[in-house]
Amino acid sequence: MIEDPIARLRLRFIERAHGQLAALKTLADDQIAVPSEKHADLVRIAHSLSGAGGTFGFPEVSRCAFELETALTAPDGKDQVAIQQHLARLIAELESALA
Repeated sequence: MIEDPIARLRLRFIERAHGQLAALKTLADDQIAVPSEKHADLVRIAHSLSGAGGTFGFPEVSRCAFELETALTAPDGKDQVAIQQHLARLIAELESALA
């Protein structure tokens, strides 16, 4: 029997996404200053989900993560309202995708 390497990677993505979802929920409760370690963590998670989400069959997760990453790294990336809105959408999309 031939093992599907993509299926294994997809399962690893899903396992990791559960941890990232928990981290996003924690970060959503915090006021994230720019620059800060929490801001950097949020950028890292958004970037990771943006790149991998679509690859493993979650294009909406990828889109939401990209929008969050863009808001976080914009020159005016201090717009807490926009960041919180994008973060809330990403959390909702991840919850739906992982349910």
